[in-house]
Amino acid sequence: IILVNVLLSIFALALGFVLTRSITNPISLLIGGTQNIMAGRFEPIALNRSDELGDLASDFNKMSSLLGNNYNRLNAYSELVTTLNSSASMEDVQRRAVEVLCKHTRASLGALYLVIRGQRALELVSGYALRKDKALEKRLIFGEGIPGECAAEGRVIELSDIPGGSGFIVDTGLVELVPSYILAVPVFFREEILGVLVLGSTKKFGDLEKEIVNNSVPQLGVALTNAMNFEETRSLSVEITKRNEELSAKNKEIEKAYKVKSEFLS
Repeated sequence: IILVNVLLSIFALALGFVLTRSITNPISLLIGGTQNIMAGRFEPIALNRSDELGDLASDFNKMSSLLGNNYNRLNAYSELVTTLNSSASMEDVQRRAVEVLCKHTRASLGALYLVIRGQRALELVSGYALRKDKALEKRLIFGEGIPGECAAEGRVIELSDIPGGSGFIVDTGLVELVPSYILAVPVFFREEILGVLVLGSTKKFGDLEKEIVNNSVPQLGVALTNAMNFEETRSLSVEITKRNEELSAKNKEIEKAYKVKSEFLS
């Protein structure tokens, strides 16, 4: 009887230890995952179980992925808005916008074309990771190449599974490295086409990357319009200042002429 009691006690202790470990380990993983989320790291937890704790871990990973996508989306938009608002010139808006969008979409190449005022044509104004040792196609008419087609039709153009050795040439300045995926997005402001943003990647964009681009392009249109208006206002101000200086010089000449005439008559 004593031996049986001892064995039962040992079995109970072992069972209690196993049960405790089976509960404390998942809880520790969940606590670690929660701490990672609070630190901005949205990493899944590895808990392969078919019981309620396994279901809880699966739901936790889904929630973590959803929160991570929302965080990345908001972070990308916030950085873009901050960058555009802090840009002092049109060139800064163009360059930094492409850099931020390539960074958050993990695009390997990027290009921004703007509509040439008064023409149905585009001009390459900014690029990300483009080769500079060879002439790029900097001007495209509407309907020519991927950017020209995007501008002419006013719609998003998406190309995937582009074979590298097929001889397919993209007229976007991305010729040096033919990507396997191309996304061309028109940039509008109040239904007026301003330009085309082209992003190239080695893999197809997911829903998160596409949403980041779609949410950011309207803000880019606003920033480009504001920068254009600022440049025009500054040019007009310089021209007015120049005209005022010329008018002031002519007034001085007239005053001098009147003075000479008055002295002569005296």
